[in-house]
Amino acid sequence: MKKISAILICIFFFTTLKSQTIGLNIGNQAPDLNYWNQDSTMQIALSSLRGKIVLVDFWASWCGGCRIENPYLVSTYKKYKNIQFGTANGFEIYSVSLDYTRTNWVAAINHDSLDWHSQVSDLSGWNSQAAQIYSVNSIPSNFLLDENGIIIGMNYYGYNGRLDTTLSNLSNSTAGILKKEQNNLITISPNPFSSQTVLQTNNLFNNAILMIYNLQGKQLKQIKNIYGKSVSVDRDNLPAGLYFLQFMENNKIIFADKLIIIDN
Repeated sequence: MKKISAILICIFFFTTLKSQTIGLNIGNQAPDLNYWNQDSTMQIALSSLRGKIVLVDFWASWCGGCRIENPYLVSTYKKYKNIQFGTANGFEIYSVSLDYTRTNWVAAINHDSLDWHSQVSDLSGWNSQAAQIYSVNSIPSNFLLDENGIIIGMNYYGYNGRLDTTLSNLSNSTAGILKKEQNNLITISPNPFSSQTVLQTNNLFNNAILMIYNLQGKQLKQIKNIYGKSVSVDRDNLPAGLYFLQFMENNKIIFADKLIIIDN
């Protein structure tokens, strides 16, 4: 079993918090966007893509770096658009153009074969409302969202292959199956937390091991020999951000979920 794959992906298969902060950091609910498509026939809301893994990509026809990236995005989209990522049904790109003229924008879409449906712009260039909402001051720039619209990554540039690696890990994860098979009900409260959180089970932990990983799959913390119905987890020196936890008993994963650490 590939631990990194299972941990990196578990965020996509669990219910998000009822009260979620809207913002631009990892773990935040991404701000919604809603703009006209390239032929002005309909407005497309970012929130309409919930249920899919979504890359919100800021680009423009006049941006040389963006045009270099586009072939990679096209191949990645074709590879993953119909893949099941646990509870996320497919991969979509929500392209926000910072173009000034419709003619140039549409010509670039056609020339670069950007075949996905969600192409939007307010044709305001650097004064784009969407760019201001997302604090975009350079392009290409992008944000990766889970099926609930939660930001789980950003700045995936094609030449380094990070996006393909992340999506590949997502597609190979078994976290969704683990969630269905477990008999234990394990809760985490509070989450997000700033200094300490408590994990509780309706059954008993029996010599369990708890591990915490960062977004890159590096193990940062481990607690062994866990018995009873609860365990406290201290933040220690971990910076604010999104993390993943995994419980194991008898070399088997019994629970996986996300942790969000915030500053007071």
